[in-house]
Amino acid sequence: MKSDTTNRILTVSYPDPIAIFSWSGNTVTPANISFNNLSQHADRFYWDFGDGRTSIQEEPSITFNQYGEFWIILIASFSVTSEADAAERLLTITPGAFYLEAVTVDEIPFTMPNGTAWDNNGTTPDLQWDFCNPSDNIILSTQTLTDVSPNDFPIRWTIQTPYNISSWNSVYSFKFYDDDSPFGYEFMGSVACRVNSLISSGGYVQSYSLNGANNTIRLRISVQWR
Repeated sequence: MKSDTTNRILTVSYPDPIAIFSWSGNTVTPANISFNNLSQHADRFYWDFGDGRTSIQEEPSITFNQYGEFWIILIASFSVTSEADAAERLLTITPGAFYLEAVTVDEIPFTMPNGTAWDNNGTTPDLQWDFCNPSDNIILSTQTLTDVSPNDFPIRWTIQTPYNISSWNSVYSFKFYDDDSPFGYEFMGSVACRVNSLISSGGYVQSYSLNGANNTIRLRISVQWR
């Protein structure tokens, strides 16, 4: 008795790829980030870092010199089946440096607290502005404008070399005087500035509005985040 022989095709089943990743490192510029590839059942990888850069390394490390929000995408695939899976996560990079670039003064008091003019000779005040460090012992930047009037405002002063405020929890101050030299100076008022407070109230923007006591002095500062 002759038996029939049946040809059988052996089918191999492969699990589908699963894309998984995490990262480690400092997220403040310059942010050195290492990406940890936790993908399963994959042997090819494509990374998109959300800033125009890509990589096919399994576990790349890159540096973000610019702050912002970046969607990180990992595509994990298996070469035998060409099946692929993608994972996406948002990476937030915050700036590590704050530079004061310019000061725009919108308003100053044109009379003393008692209601009299700063100058008793009929002229308007000579406005001096000082930017001081937290101890108030060192003037970091100063500017003077003679015979200012309400029509002169807003007045913008640009700091020739933007000043890097490295201590974000320290209080810096903008002080205003009527310059009566050589006879002295009359203090108009001051406005405080603390970087961490600016971030809490307005985030990482390019301009902040600041007010002195009783809103008698109003100004805006232009900044650079790096």
